[in-house]
Amino acid sequence: MVLDDQTVAALKRDFMVRWPAGETKVTADEAKALLQGAAGCMTCWGSPTLSADMLAGAPQLKIMAHAAGTVKPYVSEEVWRRGIVVTSAAAAIAVDVAHYAVALMVIGRKNIMEL
Repeated sequence: MVLDDQTVAALKRDFMVRWPAGETKVTADEAKALLQGAAGCMTCWGSPTLSADMLAGAPQLKIMAHAAGTVKPYVSEEVWRRGIVVTSAAAAIAVDVAHYAVALMVIGRKNIMEL
């Protein structure tokens, strides 16, 4: 849901990609199944934490790319113990997040919600 068509096409061209079944929140069981045999994974808002149990079936997992900012809710000690590379889109979305924060401050100051 966070990737444009061009990015999806590039991923499909260059990698063997598995996608969640639907556009709803991915459950821990579904994520565990998707991780089986995976070398990398992408997480986003609402993804389950990559726990030791979830990672047990993915011994070759080398990278987790988070399609949002903070990775704190998604990374367990097991990720660090195994040396899995963790990256996020924090830098790529920082300007938009800042714009949104300023817009909310303006809306709050102008009492837009009350009006």
